[in-house]
Amino acid sequence: MSFRENIIEPNVICHKKSEVIMPKMHYHSAYEIHISESERKYLVSDQLMHLKERDVLLIKPDVIHRSINKTQLYSALELPVAYLENYFTKKGIELITQCFEKNVIRVRESD
Repeated sequence: MSFRENIIEPNVICHKKSEVIMPKMHYHSAYEIHISESERKYLVSDQLMHLKERDVLLIKPDVIHRSINKTQLYSALELPVAYLENYFTKKGIELITQCFEKNVIRVRESD
């Protein structure tokens, strides 16, 4: 069982610590950028993603997903497709969202 969340405005979630915020698979028409502040596991479609601290998870619109961890610390940005279409040209949206071709960006401290 999954459900669709309606997101119409950009949503910023900063340093949220939560207990089971995504107990069910869900999807919405928004691009999601999750910045992991602790180790986390996500199920995105049928792929299990293991995130470490500072990893960035990119989820395209209408892709079913959920977090598996019971406790998690993260920051996130949700960019609704309708919002982008309202403020950017098609080419602008393509440029902004091209990074979503990759699911995870690994960010490590430099030496």
